[in-house]
Amino acid sequence: MESPWNDRILQGVAETFNSAILEFCDQPTLQYKWLGYLPDKLIAGAFWSRLRPKIINALSDMSVLLSRSGASLKAPRDLRFVPFKFSDRNDEPLVKDLAEELYISSEYLSDTRYHDDLKELGVKNLDWWEFFKRLKADVKCPASRLKAPDTEEDWHTRVSSILLEAFPQHMHQQTKLRCLAFIPLDDGRWISADEGEIFLPDYEGIAIPTDLGFSLLNRRALKNTSRMSLLTKLGVKVCTRKKVVSRIRDKYQRSTSPNLTASVSHQRFFYWIREEYDLENDGKISLIDSHGEHVYRHRRGVWNTDLYFESNEEYAVQQLIAMSMHKPRRAGSSAPRLSVHFLHPEYIEGFGPDERRGGQSWESWLENVQHVRRDPRLVDPDNPSELSEIFLFIAKHRKEKLLGTLKTYWHAYVDLIEPEVAKKIGRVRVPCENGQDHPIMDAYLPELKLKMKCEELGLSSEWPFLKLPMILFADWRFLEEFGTKSKVNLQFYLDAIQNFHTGDKIWTVENDSKVFDVYEAIEDHAMVADHETIQ
Repeated sequence: MESPWNDRILQGVAETFNSAILEFCDQPTLQYKWLGYLPDKLIAGAFWSRLRPKIINALSDMSVLLSRSGASLKAPRDLRFVPFKFSDRNDEPLVKDLAEELYISSEYLSDTRYHDDLKELGVKNLDWWEFFKRLKADVKCPASRLKAPDTEEDWHTRVSSILLEAFPQHMHQQTKLRCLAFIPLDDGRWISADEGEIFLPDYEGIAIPTDLGFSLLNRRALKNTSRMSLLTKLGVKVCTRKKVVSRIRDKYQRSTSPNLTASVSHQRFFYWIREEYDLENDGKISLIDSHGEHVYRHRRGVWNTDLYFESNEEYAVQQLIAMSMHKPRRAGSSAPRLSVHFLHPEYIEGFGPDERRGGQSWESWLENVQHVRRDPRLVDPDNPSELSEIFLFIAKHRKEKLLGTLKTYWHAYVDLIEPEVAKKIGRVRVPCENGQDHPIMDAYLPELKLKMKCEELGLSSEWPFLKLPMILFADWRFLEEFGTKSKVNLQFYLDAIQNFHTGDKIWTVENDSKVFDVYEAIEDHAMVADHETIQ
């Protein structure tokens, strides 16, 4: 029966119960147990059925529930459940709570029977904005979980999935996200989407050089699909080829040239996108040699300052001029010191030997596009009718290597052999099999037929057969360009007569007979037009 007296009794019972709850909250063994003493929802009778609502209503505003840390008692309506989507794989909150705690203690959740009671008391689920506020605090915290290098990818996946809920329709949430400095860059910085353009670190599979002033995304973020979906919606994008190339070229217009690491990355990028050398824009682009010196190779439309590959091969420039590079100079050496630049080895390590772009290997591209040389320069760049300094050095100080050098690099030299150049090379003296040095133009190829004829005439030990290096399958007839002889012809017999008359032979009847044979051969080979030659 309802009456003022009965209402006061009901109110008194509720107040007494709630007072007891407060005492429970002060007891470590009871503070999590009191939910089990709440009146049953199915209590009999209309009168007593009003007791539970009175108790619940009062408890909702009372500090009777502990926060997750257990440090403070709070009113139920000021606490939140942390749903599955806001939890990590260990059922812990994805981000730490604030100083003004909101997460309810997990001790209340160990018994699922109390979940509905807690909801009735006013405990709600954590929402997006409440999560975002705590994530924002995490980003600013020195011990940020989001920024920690050892944070699991699963954690980033869960956080990104939550933040993606802002798209496409929740513009206010998107605005707040764009201001959050949670985007990792490759240089270690963390910035927001509103701080400028942010680019992916690669362009078509090649790393964008990191010294160009771009904000490039940290590569770790690329591995996570959810994270990349979020960052893409926030504006992270692919940088254009044109923009990268322009920035690279701009770097070389400044007074300070890029360092080695940057230079290698620039050339790697140019190779990957198959960028051709542009004389108008690339004249100031340098490469760095093995001593760290910047080498600018182009001047007045001519490739001027040469840069060579380092190599241990026999006819590599590095080996051919080694004697000019010793410090200190070897005793008795008359070889001048040459100023020759060799490409820094870090360039070679830019790609593996099997890499191909546009049908070219990395080294082939350096050779064909950036004009890094393998062959010693043959002619002077300012005067193509003169031999170059390095070739003259080889001719004078490494004459035993000259023929092998010509053979090794003939494919590069053949189109440069003008008549004046051929004459100059022909006059170079090289070692011959007779132990003497002879001009290339006066020497003979050691052909079998020639050797047999010299043997027949007794001239083998004195004849100027070229001392050729052992190069497999070599065809040496290209030396005829410089006057080298290879046939038993009129000139051969004329040289034989000259040899008989100037040699150190002891004159014998046998020699007399051989000389007679040579004169007969001259008669057989001579034409009217050869009169002056014979004279």
